[in-house]
Amino acid sequence: APAVPIETVSQTPGDATPAAIAAAGANASRDVAGEALVVPATQAPTPEPTATARPTELPRPTATAVPARTEPAPPRIPAKRVGARVEARPTWTPTPPPTVTPMPTPTPSETPPPTATPEPPSAATSVGAIAIAADEPWIDVNLSTQTLTAYRGNKVVHTTLVSSGLWQWPTVTGQFRIYLRYEAQDMSGYHLGYNYFLPAVPHVMYFYKDYALHGAYWHSNFGTPMSHGCVNLSLDDAAWLFDFADVGTLVNVHY
Repeated sequence: APAVPIETVSQTPGDATPAAIAAAGANASRDVAGEALVVPATQAPTPEPTATARPTELPRPTATAVPARTEPAPPRIPAKRVGARVEARPTWTPTPPPTVTPMPTPTPSETPPPTATPEPPSAATSVGAIAIAADEPWIDVNLSTQTLTAYRGNKVVHTTLVSSGLWQWPTVTGQFRIYLRYEAQDMSGYHLGYNYFLPAVPHVMYFYKDYALHGAYWHSNFGTPMSHGCVNLSLDDAAWLFDFADVGTLVNVHY
């Protein structure tokens, strides 16, 4: 703090009194030999802090009263009448369940086998101008397809491949009847101008001159022309046909 000048008193040494020193303050400097007496300024007291006002408290809400739970009054039960007449209760008799009547066990009946429907007899037919009876056996040779078909009336009973004559020695065409049969025969073409000899040819049936139906064991190229005019069959087919036909059986050869 700045020094505050105090009245300067010129005194000689020894003139200062204790009272003067006290008036100047405990910390005053004495004016010695003409020096100025300086008394420090009094420090203002520090003001006390002002108290902060507390916020005003809001009133708490008033609790709403809960209505008291009212219990229902218990039902009033009249007191028993002592000595009163008690009506007898009827006795409960259980009703028995109805008796189940067993059903008779069905006895399976045997289903009779279906009755076979008899086939109607084959109708009569004709080949060219020749009438064929309903059950008559006859033979059809188709040179175009190289096939032989055996018939009874108009019903096919057997079909197979054959080998007819080559183009140089074609098989004859027309309606013929078997006139000669051999179970086996040696065949030679020398007396007819052909260069072959075949021993024991099986199941031979001639139908026109030297043209015959017979088995061939020297080739198996059936379905292709191979002969000198006869109709060649496999050994099995020739045996079957020999049993099927007889002398007089019709042979129809055509393209």
